[in-house]
Amino acid sequence: MKKHWRLVLFIKITLFFINALLLLIVEDDGEKQMKDKE
Repeated sequence: MKKHWRLVLFIKITLFFINALLLLIVEDDGEKQMKDKE
């Protein structure tokens, strides 16, 4: 039971990090597009 709980926690943390990285990449792309328009 404890192993299952740790696995769920690990998956949640991994998804959180992936989501944060995707947000950073999207924001970076947005800034580049804004600079290109100028």
